[in-house]
Amino acid sequence: MDDTHASVVNYWNHRSQLGDMAGTRDLAAKRLEMETLATHLRPAGKVLDAGCGNGLSMAWLKNQMPDIDLYGIDNSDGMVGACKAHLQSEGCEATVELASVLDYDPGFKFSTIYTERTLINLPDWDTQKRAILHILSLLEPSELGVYLMMENSQEGVDIMNAWRHKLGLDPVKPPWHNRYLRDAELETIFDNDLATLWGIIDYSAGYYLMSRVVNAWLAKQENLEPQYDSPLNTLGIMLPELESRTFVGQGRLWVWQTK
Repeated sequence: MDDTHASVVNYWNHRSQLGDMAGTRDLAAKRLEMETLATHLRPAGKVLDAGCGNGLSMAWLKNQMPDIDLYGIDNSDGMVGACKAHLQSEGCEATVELASVLDYDPGFKFSTIYTERTLINLPDWDTQKRAILHILSLLEPSELGVYLMMENSQEGVDIMNAWRHKLGLDPVKPPWHNRYLRDAELETIFDNDLATLWGIIDYSAGYYLMSRVVNAWLAKQENLEPQYDSPLNTLGIMLPELESRTFVGQGRLWVWQTK
């Protein structure tokens, strides 16, 4: 496995001990991610969570759609253990393995694969590109396979930071172990031999506007740190998807369909 530096794997091994917050402290954003995935996930067939982490999404989606045949992989053995434990506690049947998104080969094809902030842990665009194309190769061909690529966008962060700058807020910086996806790079593979990009969904705009701009500004007025469980963040989840691209969130969903 050469998909991430050892320091990144060690980071996730350490975080695997943090229970529900192993994948992220922002559980409101996590809830929004899972609900968005559910609206695009087929209710049956073989489904792969590529980079399953502690298994929160796997368990939640399996409970929503019990007919899916669910698989999960992760390159952190700590996360694989945490995922198996969580699935067992939720009474969910699934297959979970220690594997890389660069070379995982189960010997069969999937109807749907999703990643949830997985590719951003890869060190550079060449590795991210390799991972995307390998994931697409694991899908059923002839328009039967769908890849739900739920990742963070550098352009989304840049737009959000422009809003924050106008309000006197410090910029949001990606964590040290993340490299967010860039539009110009992705455009080079939008139409490849395996699949075509069906669409890009800016599902998180309302949430990040409320949580990273409005909530952050109000907290600054009171010399407080913004809290992830703020009622404003909850309101952000409830807002409809924003139509204008004058503000987009850092989380986007790229939907691919096989040829």
